Amino acid sequence: LLIAGLPAIALLGLTLFGTSRLLGELGQVKHAERVGTLVVALGEVAHELQKERGMSAGFLGSKGAKFADRLPGQRQASDAAIAVLETDIGQIDPASVAPDYRALLDKAHTDLGRLADLRKGISALQVAPPESFQTYSALIAGLLDIAIRSGNELPSAALERLANAKSALLYLKERNGQERATLSAAFSAGKIARPQFETLLTLLSDQANYLRLTQAFATPEQSAFLAERLSRPIVADVARVEQMVKESGAESTLSDPPVTGFD
Repeated sequence: LLIAGLPAIALLGLTLFGTSRLLGELGQVKHAERVGTLVVALGEVAHELQKERGMSAGFLGSKGAKFADRLPGQRQASDAAIAVLETDIGQIDPASVAPDYRALLDKAHTDLGRLADLRKGISALQVAPPESFQTYSALIAGLLDIAIRSGNELPSAALERLANAKSALLYLKERNGQERATLSAAFSAGKIARPQFETLLTLLSDQANYLRLTQAFATPEQSAFLAERLSRPIVADVARVEQMVKESGAESTLSDPPVTGFD
């Protein structure tokens, strides 16, 4: 009986181990899916806040003469994306992520809650353009910190690579968004001040670096998709505007309409 019982016990142990491992792997899959969904939501909120930041810069730079009709709708778009993000953050099990990652999620929730006060100040023209730019940028930077660290919360190198490619692309978009906000404020004011000009040059350099980083992490399919997007006419149009501003130099007069960068 003892001899006969050993294989049965071993088989039972193996079965339990297999079930436990399967449940663990399924749990990892669910966790990875939730983290992946969170990264996408972070990107959507960052995108909407980037547009809101740029329009706010144009609104403040023109002393309320421009973008007054577009800001309310953009704020609604930002709020809709934030609502989705808040839901996705709630799906993350605090026990399944690192303490510093949990802290970043909590901070994002707190920072997003302060957005209403910033908007009130902007609407009342009580916020200086640099303060608006810096506050939005700090908020977006916090979201991107979560995205870049999300790769560490994934169970495989392949998933981590995809997350890193997404994060690098988000940082590229953020530098592009900062550029648009900088130029929007300058065009609205009709002049690009020296600090704005120097910021622009730094942002253009950063974008080139993040583009290389994105391409390094991207799969061949993603690289092909990115190359196709970068070959579109709008990219060349933006490059011509950038070149025009660079050639004009600091303190130069600008006359192109700022709204085109958000259409």
